[in-house]
Amino acid sequence: MQPLVLREKLRPPDPIGLVRPRLEKQLSFESAGTVGLVVAPAGSGKTTLLAQIAAHASREPGWYRATADDDTEAALVANLARAVPGFTGLDCPLTMSDLLARLEDVDGLEGLLICDDLHEIAGTPAERALERFVDLRPRGLRLLFGSRRGSSINMPRLRGSGVAAEVDGTALRFRPWEVEELFEKIYREPLRPDAAAILTRRTGGWAAGLQLFHLATAGRSTGARHQAVLELGASSRLVRSYLTRHVLADLPDEHRRFLLRTCTLDRLTADLCDELLDTAGSARILSELELRQLFVSTDDGIEYRYHEVLRLHLEQVIVEELGHAGARAWYARSGEVLSRHGRLRSAARAFAKADNWARVSQIVREHSVEIGDVVDDHGGISAPNSWSRDPWIALAIARRHARHGQLADAVDAYQVAHDMHDEPSYRRQCRAESEAVVGWLPRARPIPQRQSAQGHWSARFRAALAGPIPPFIEDQTGDDAGRTVNGLLALVAGELGRAGSSLGRIRSDHTVAPLLSALAGVGLAIADAANSAGEDAAGVLGELIVVAEGDGFPWVARVAHALQEVVLVVGQRAVWRLAICTQMKDDCDVRGDRWGSAFLTLMIGAARLLSGDPVTAAIDLGDARKRFVELDAHVLALWCQILDLYAGGGTTAVAAELAATADEFRMRGARALALGAIESRAAEAQSVASACGFPLAAFRAAQATPHSVDIQSGGVFCFGGLRIETAGAALDAGVLRPQARSLLGILALNAGRPCRHEFLEDAIWPDVGHKVASHRLQVAVSSIRALLAGTKIAVERAGDAYRLHLPDHCSSDVRTFEDNVNRAHRSVESDDRIRFRARALDVYRGELLPNEGRVEFIAAERERLRTAAAGIALDQAAELWRAGELGPARQAAELSLRWEPYQDRPWELLALIHSTLGDHTAAERARRDRAKVRAAMGVN
Repeated sequence: MQPLVLREKLRPPDPIGLVRPRLEKQLSFESAGTVGLVVAPAGSGKTTLLAQIAAHASREPGWYRATADDDTEAALVANLARAVPGFTGLDCPLTMSDLLARLEDVDGLEGLLICDDLHEIAGTPAERALERFVDLRPRGLRLLFGSRRGSSINMPRLRGSGVAAEVDGTALRFRPWEVEELFEKIYREPLRPDAAAILTRRTGGWAAGLQLFHLATAGRSTGARHQAVLELGASSRLVRSYLTRHVLADLPDEHRRFLLRTCTLDRLTADLCDELLDTAGSARILSELELRQLFVSTDDGIEYRYHEVLRLHLEQVIVEELGHAGARAWYARSGEVLSRHGRLRSAARAFAKADNWARVSQIVREHSVEIGDVVDDHGGISAPNSWSRDPWIALAIARRHARHGQLADAVDAYQVAHDMHDEPSYRRQCRAESEAVVGWLPRARPIPQRQSAQGHWSARFRAALAGPIPPFIEDQTGDDAGRTVNGLLALVAGELGRAGSSLGRIRSDHTVAPLLSALAGVGLAIADAANSAGEDAAGVLGELIVVAEGDGFPWVARVAHALQEVVLVVGQRAVWRLAICTQMKDDCDVRGDRWGSAFLTLMIGAARLLSGDPVTAAIDLGDARKRFVELDAHVLALWCQILDLYAGGGTTAVAAELAATADEFRMRGARALALGAIESRAAEAQSVASACGFPLAAFRAAQATPHSVDIQSGGVFCFGGLRIETAGAALDAGVLRPQARSLLGILALNAGRPCRHEFLEDAIWPDVGHKVASHRLQVAVSSIRALLAGTKIAVERAGDAYRLHLPDHCSSDVRTFEDNVNRAHRSVESDDRIRFRARALDVYRGELLPNEGRVEFIAAERERLRTAAAGIALDQAAELWRAGELGPARQAAELSLRWEPYQDRPWELLALIHSTLGDHTAAERARRDRAKVRAAMGVN
C-alpha cells in the first residue's frame, strides 16, 4: 500500500460537495462505535465523498486505501496499524489478534478510520481479518468503508444492532435538480432544464460523467452545451474512453460479451437474456454485474437495467464489432424475443433500430404503442419516408403530439390520420381521440356537465375546470379513471385531505393504468408539498419524472419537473431555481403547450409569493390568470386571483367577493384562503381550512412580507445614483476609477443578465483597440470584485460575457421598475393597473445613474427609462382622475411633467384636475406654463 497524504485528498472535484450533506445525513455515523459503508462504481465520486467527509471531520481521521497487494492478514494488519488515528508503535507485521490486543491497551482511543477500495481485497484472508477487526475493535473507533462492490462484512447484522449505515451507488447519483444546481452554482455554466434532465438520465447522475461533460463543453454557449447533451454517449470521446478503460477493460470476457449482446433489451430479466443468447445462467451474470456496481441496477432482483450512458456506449460498440448488417440482425432477433414476452414498446424500438418498419407498424396497429415510445426526441432513429403513407403510424404521431401537450398539432395530425384510411372502426377511433383533445383547446365549446360523463374520462375534469366543480361523491367501487378524476377535483377545490387520500389509493394500486397513476402522483405531490412535506415531495417527483418519461408521458414529466423545482424553491429558499421554471414555461410556449405554460406560470407565482417576493409574484399570478381565462379554466383563474390577494392585490371587499365566488364554485380551500386575507374573518377562515386540510398558515405568513424592495436584504440601485447595499450596509462605489464605476453601472442596470465583453468594451472604451480594451476590462472587473469581496454579490464570468450575480432576496430597482410597468400594461382590471403603476413610480427615485453621462449606452437607457416613468405617471394620473381620486391624480400628473415637461397631455390633464378641484387659478397657471414650454420649443 502506498501511504496517502490526506491534504492531497482534500482537492476533490466540485460535484460531490453538493450532495455530501445529504449523504452524510444518510450515513449518520457520527456517534462513537458506528460503521459506514459506501458501495459505488468507478466514477461515482465514492473516494471524493470519503475525502470530503474526512475534511469536515472534527479531528483528522486515519486513512487506508487497499491495493491488490494487501491480500494477506499480515499486510492488512501492518497498514491498519499505521492508519488508526492516535495509535503508534507497531513497526512490524503482526496478527489481527495482536493488533486488537494492543489497541485495547490504549486509553481513550477514538476517532475516524477511513478504509477505501476494499474491493481490492474481496475474498482474501485480508477481508476475513478485516471483519474480525470490525467486530472486536475499540468501541470509540468509528469506521467508514468504501468499495466498488459489496463486502463480506456482515453489514445486515450491524445495521440490525443500530451501529451501521450503508450508501450505495444509487444514493450517490445526482438528482436532476442537483445537476441543475451543479452547473448553475459550481460550474457557472447553466444548462437549460430540459438539457439538465436529459444529461441526468444519460449519465445516470454519475459524477464522473457530469465532470467529463463539463470538461468537454467548458466555455461553450448554452445552445452548444444543449446540443452536446443530445450527442452524449453516442459520440463523446471522453465518456467512451472512460467507460472503456474503467468499466469494460477489467471485465471477464463472459461478462463483457453478455453486456454487449443484451444492451438491445432495454430492461432485462434472466429469462429474456437466456432466450436471446440461447443459453442459461443469465441470472447469475446479472447478479454479479449488479454486485460489481458496473452501471447495472435493479429494484427487485428480477428486472435489471443498464445506465443509459453505458447502454448508448454498448450500442455503438455492437455496431463497430458486428457491422451495420450484423447489428440490424441482432436488433431484429431482440425485437422478436421482446415481442414474445409482451415487451411491445421495447420490441418496437428494437425493430426500428433493425430498420424493420413493417414490424413497427404492425405493433403500433395491433397494440396502440405510441410513436414516442419508438422514436423519441433524442433516440437517434430517423423515420423513413414510408411513415407518411402508413395510417397507423400517422395515428401514433397524433397521439405523440397529444402526450407532449401540443394539442392544436395533435388535432391536425388526427385529421391527417383520419383521412388516410377509410376503414370505419379506424375512423371512429381517430374521431374519438380527436374529440377528447379538442375539448382542451382554447375557445372550444364548453362541455356541459351532464354530457361530460360520456366519452373520454378527461372530459369530466375539463368541464369542472370551467366551474363550478360538481359535488364530490366518494366512490370506492368506481373505475380507476373516475376515482382519479375525483381525487384531482378534490385537489383543485383545495380539499387537500380528501385529495391526498383519494390519490394515494390510486398510486398504491399497481393495477392502475400508467397515465392515471402518473397524474395521481403529480396531484399527490402538490398536496404533500402544500402540507410542508417539500423534501419528501421533491424525491417522489424525481422518481415520477423518470417513470413518466419511461412510460411515454412527456407532458406529465415536464409538469412534475417544474413542480419539483418549485418545491425546492420554497423548501430550500433556492430562488435562483425560478429561472429554470421560467425557461420551462418559455419552452412550453414554444411547443404550443398552453396548458403547461399556464400551469407553470401559476406555480412560479405561488413560489415567488411563498419565497417573499410578492411584487414579482403578482405579475406572474396576473399572467397565469389571463392564460387560464383564455383556456376557459375559471376555477384555476380564481386561484390566481385569490393568491394575488396575498401579494397586495385587493381590498377587503375584493377578498369577500372572491370568497363568495369560491363558495359558489364549491372550492372550500380557495374560500378559506380568500377569507384568510380578511383580518376580521380570520377565525372563520381557519375553521374552513381545518375542515378541508388546507395549509392557510403558510400563506398568511407570506401576506406579512413587505410589498416593496427589501433594502435590508440588499440589492443594486441605479435610480438617483449608483448604490449597492448588502445586509443594511452601503458599499462606496466612489473608490472605483471612473471607467470601472461605469462598468459596474452597466452590470448593475442589467443585474442577473449577461453582458458580452465586446459590448462592454465598445460601451466604455469606444476609441480603443480590442486588445487594450480587453485588458482594461479585466482590470476593471478585478477592482469591482475587490469592492464586492465579502458580500454575496459577485461579478461572474459566463463564457464570453460578464454578469452581476445577486443572491436570493437581493433586489434590482431597474428590474423591479420594469416588471411593474409590464404588469400594469398587461393588467385587465383598473385596480390592478393603479397598484402596479404606483409600485413602479415608488421605485423610480431619480434619473438612471446621473453621474455616468459619458457612456452612450447608459445615456440612452436613462432617456428610455425616464420616458417610461413619465408615461406611466401620465397613465396613472388619467386613470385616477377617471376614478375620482383627484389628489393622487394631480400628484401623478406633476410627476410626469417633472420628468417630461415637453408633453401636451399632462399639462392639459393637470389643468383639468385643478378645474375639477375648483382651483381655477392653478388651472390657469398650468395653461400658461404649458404655453411657455411650447414657445421655448418654437411651437405655436
